[in-house]
Amino acid sequence: MTIDNLKFDMSIKPEYHPIANQEPLMLDTVKKIAESMLAVGYRADMPIVMFEEKYLDGRNRAIAAAALGLTPTYRIFEGTYAEAQAESDRLNNDRRHRSKSQSAMMAAYIVVENREKVALLKAEIREKNPKILKDALSREMRKHHIYVEISHFLTAEQVAKKYDVSKNYVEKCIKYLTYREIDFSEMCRNIFDGTLEMYQAENKYQTARLALDAANRPAKECSEEQALLYEKIDLAKNHPESAAREIISYMQEAENKEEENDELVEKIEDLTATIDDLMIELSVMHSTLNDVEGKGISVPTKVAAA
Repeated sequence: MTIDNLKFDMSIKPEYHPIANQEPLMLDTVKKIAESMLAVGYRADMPIVMFEEKYLDGRNRAIAAAALGLTPTYRIFEGTYAEAQAESDRLNNDRRHRSKSQSAMMAAYIVVENREKVALLKAEIREKNPKILKDALSREMRKHHIYVEISHFLTAEQVAKKYDVSKNYVEKCIKYLTYREIDFSEMCRNIFDGTLEMYQAENKYQTARLALDAANRPAKECSEEQALLYEKIDLAKNHPESAAREIISYMQEAENKEEENDELVEKIEDLTATIDDLMIELSVMHSTLNDVEGKGISVPTKVAAA
């Protein structure tokens, strides 16, 4: 038996508890757990936790066990809703030890998934009543338990507070997940797995967008002024890489310390601001270049293809 031959039912019964749904359900994670179970079996010391007859913790393990035909162990959590929320947070934190980048990507997955659920719910309501007005639509949505469960996890600010991460980080992750012209799904998985830091991801994102922009430019002849602009763009494109490496170095140093170093954090924030300024400068350069092209001056083939 191999993982590729298994069929994973991501909507097994009983239902997932709304608290459990605050964490993204990832097929890649389920497959990794299934690989472990295939090798060593189901670990009885890691029971699936049930609350109000629904999955509170252990959805991935339950799906993997079902696909392999294994019988998991269970534990019933008895307590209030608030206590169940705290228990879920504790179990997730103990198990994952997430970095800020990982937490931000997890939060972004939740926002994107919940926004898709809201869009589907709106479509269903409008299908039944095509002439429904905006206020009436909002009232109808609030009647649905799905919307009530996810309404507090629809913006970057909301999830950033819950997972104690930067709203800016979450917004960047949402940007990567929803960008349509380039597929950043693998990069997002790498962030979620902890193999790629946010600074590295942002550099990859900006570089990929620049490459796409260059690829879309027609191969023409150009003036010395345009060639100089392209040269400056290349320099500006490379500058964030060295800045990003320096930031990553500071981040790794900060994470190894038990107490947060305020001076180090300020350096990181300054360097992050530097990258943002460079991106703005780069945008201005592109705009200037477009103005030059608008005057009828063309681009050389070797520059445009770079």
